[in-house]
Amino acid sequence: MEWIKDKLKLIYADFLRSWKSFTVWVNGVALAVLSGLPMAQESFPQLQQYISPNLYKQAMTVLIVANILLRFKTNKALRDK
Repeated sequence: MEWIKDKLKLIYADFLRSWKSFTVWVNGVALAVLSGLPMAQESFPQLQQYISPNLYKQAMTVLIVANILLRFKTNKALRDK
């Protein structure tokens, strides 16, 4: 049972230091932008001419590539930052 407490402490330590992670920041910004996009499209119909029908597919591709590149940059665990 003690190993569960130790594991939870490690997870908590990672969570507290997650704001230092570029990967967390990139994914957080992507989440905010992509989740707000449908509302922006409805609120500003003028944007429709600038938004590609494949926007979500392209955004996900960029996000996946960014995550791969950020993974190469990562050299230590969040609890060690």
